[in-house]
Amino acid sequence: MNAPHKQSLSVHIRWMIRRDMPEVIDIEQRSFEFPWSEDDFIRCLRQRNCIGMVAEHSERVIGFMIYELHKNRLHILNFAVHPDFARRGVGEQMVHKLISKLAPQRRSRIMLEVRETNLPAQLFFKQLGFRAISLLREFYEDTPEDAYLMQFRLEPAAAEATRSTRLAGEVSDAQPAISFPPPRYFDSELGCHDPADRAGRAPFRRRPVRQLYFAPLAIPRRHGFSRRYGGP
Repeated sequence: MNAPHKQSLSVHIRWMIRRDMPEVIDIEQRSFEFPWSEDDFIRCLRQRNCIGMVAEHSERVIGFMIYELHKNRLHILNFAVHPDFARRGVGEQMVHKLISKLAPQRRSRIMLEVRETNLPAQLFFKQLGFRAISLLREFYEDTPEDAYLMQFRLEPAAAEATRSTRLAGEVSDAQPAISFPPPRYFDSELGCHDPADRAGRAPFRRRPVRQLYFAPLAIPRRHGFSRRYGGP
């Protein structure tokens, strides 16, 4: 017998802030066999090239993603949806949010690692246009398991669609540039400004580019979409 169809949810995707931490930690612990600790999240998100975003529905955080900004790509470090809201389109909306930040002459790729045994996650990202491009031997700290490096690459047609989406104002969390506090204050809220979310997509020039893109980052390799995982 087929599983009953679950109605898709529309979510608001915004930057992660400190008061989101309890809900994010709860989702993390429900989703992963080897979850990040709160210190892991805070240490990661204080890096200048690391961004946290949450998916919110009815004023409740039901999903989150952590990714790094690099010169020519985005790199997903952590991605999870609350099990009670799995398979309702939340994960797809978060991925599409990242895709909307890509540009042909700038960041044109999204990359992530997925455990070799995690077929549901592999299939989820594959159906959204990701492809496995290499095998990373003994990638994780907790097991000798290998990981697939998966990549989404922006194609010319998709790039034009993304540009049209931006011009239409679909990226809902963009705000006037004047409203952004300096990054030294925003660090206390667990992150830094994503240049792709500034109004008009103006580049962020308050610090050297090499600091933004190549800040050292020591993160735990404890899950990489290991599970208990039913897919976002």
